[in-house]
Amino acid sequence: MAGISTSASKGGRRTVDQEVNMVPFIDLLMVTVAFLLVTAVWTSMARIPASATLPSEKGTAPLKDDPPAVRVRVHDGGRIALQWQKGQKTEELGEVPLAGVADALSRAMVAKGQTVPTAAVLAVPAGMPMSEVTRVMDAISAPRLKNGAHAFAITFSTT
Repeated sequence: MAGISTSASKGGRRTVDQEVNMVPFIDLLMVTVAFLLVTAVWTSMARIPASATLPSEKGTAPLKDDPPAVRVRVHDGGRIALQWQKGQKTEELGEVPLAGVADALSRAMVAKGQTVPTAAVLAVPAGMPMSEVTRVMDAISAPRLKNGAHAFAITFSTT
């Protein structure tokens, strides 16, 4: 243990010898280090992966093996427009009400022979309540692949 000793006594007084217990101090340091390590991991996990690459002045052609994506656009009237997109080719799946989104996506998934998760790009109006956005997201994630995984990975459009 660590100790602190003051100067020798004068005039018959006892020496003042204090012992400082270092265990609580070491415990505090260990907890602080553990806290910093855990929060550093959480900070890196909370990041959203994004790419800042821009097309050149000449423009770039899309890759031939671009994965397919489903575009889900919610209109103000509650109608939902669905599009199947692969590269620059876009196929309209039509407009459906919210209750029919899961069925329409399941039919499109079977028609396209989808066996791996596909991106579903969701575009909603600016004033749409979050409860409605959640209902649309639930409808998009309802279709499942044969292995039980979600058929669509939802991302958001900025426009």
